Amino acid sequence: MNAELSSYDLFYVHFDERHRSATLGFTDQAGHEAVEFFLVFTEVRDVTVHGWAAPGRKDVQLRRTDDGIMMSVEAEGSALSFRAADMSVQRARSFRAWPQEG
Repeated sequence: MNAELSSYDLFYVHFDERHRSATLGFTDQAGHEAVEFFLVFTEVRDVTVHGWAAPGRKDVQLRRTDDGIMMSVEAEGSALSFRAADMSVQRARSFRAWPQEG
């Protein structure tokens, strides 16, 4: 799954300290077809953030550990990591989109 997540643009990161959760949004587009989905992490802890680059492709590592999930995201000049008890996929959708230039 790690290589698959790294092939999507990470366009959304939100931490909710009230619920100790984190939401990450990913998107991708090929021609007129686009997809986006959000991963919601619960009981988030050990958060570290160093710099942060604009949305886009990043090296995303997601792995199950003995005590939950380890999530890390890296790109040149930025890094984000945290641990969580669990994760779920929310708001997944595919849709028609205007073709990207370039």
